[in-house]
Amino acid sequence: MKLFWARKYSQGNYGYLNALMRARSSLFLKKEDYLRLSEGDLEALEQFLLDSRYAESYRSALVIGERSILSRVETAVANYICGELRHFHHIAEGEASILLGLILARADILNSRLIMRAAYTGRFGGKQPRWHDYGSLPGSLFSDLWQNSSGLSDVIERCHNHGHDFSLALADALVDIRRGYDLFRAERGFLLSILDNFWERLERSGTTNGKMVKDLLGMIIDTWNLGIWLKHRYGYPLPGKEDVLYLPSGKWLDQTRLSSTKVLNDLVKGTPWTGIIRTIENQRPQDFQRSISIYMWTWQRKYFRKDPLGIAVAIGYVAKELIEWENLNLISVGLAVGMKEREIFERLIPV
Repeated sequence: MKLFWARKYSQGNYGYLNALMRARSSLFLKKEDYLRLSEGDLEALEQFLLDSRYAESYRSALVIGERSILSRVETAVANYICGELRHFHHIAEGEASILLGLILARADILNSRLIMRAAYTGRFGGKQPRWHDYGSLPGSLFSDLWQNSSGLSDVIERCHNHGHDFSLALADALVDIRRGYDLFRAERGFLLSILDNFWERLERSGTTNGKMVKDLLGMIIDTWNLGIWLKHRYGYPLPGKEDVLYLPSGKWLDQTRLSSTKVLNDLVKGTPWTGIIRTIENQRPQDFQRSISIYMWTWQRKYFRKDPLGIAVAIGYVAKELIEWENLNLISVGLAVGMKEREIFERLIPV
């Protein structure tokens, strides 16, 4: 088994993969594109997409009968970017494929949390969420769980039948919800199962690239823990003591530091998180997570210009794709509800 994994990790195609990603990066929208789109209307956005890399995907949205421009934009952008990310994962080999799979597992986590929330509120069926279809679990699985299950027990059984480690983790979280656990604890249990899977895979690597992905996961854990710390500080209701809600193995904010520190400046002192203090210091609790996410996106995006023969380019490329997805959604929704151009532009994630 060790020989298999050593061979598997020794076969990467980073140079080829990164060259393709860098070539595609020339098609990303720039600051001036976002400014121009924010100044227009939905019709102008539609025409812009028809003249861009989204053209084929947008025409497909027209063919399948998406009625509103807003729905067509959301569908076209989601389908195209998910397709791009699936494509790169498909052509990656060896270590590059395994590590890129960990990075793209963000989709599995987002989709699974939507299923958990629907199970907790009893709101399956109806209009589906926009699934992130680039992870290990296909979007079709989540669509089937959403539309065709007869109840929570049926959803759990379908997850078990699928058999993937991530779907089994989702099944366990849904069992916790059925037992009466609150949503927060069910989500935490799910994340712990996913992270155990990640650490096991990363231990087989032991390379510089594996350490880089481990550091990224540690930063993502920091975002969860920082959100809990901030909510506790500002009196936001939490299901239990904050110290038992933190996730282990954060990169910069370990559990001892989180539990013993009372001042935000002291909590983040000497860490990369110092750059977020002014952004979140005076915000409402419900805005914390967005600010933290924006900080993480901009931090990951900078990896794109690092080691051309390692996983750094892929980390940055994935971030740039998902930033563009988020920004185009913000623009389309902003235009649809009549927001002012400056208000739309200021909400965008910097590129």
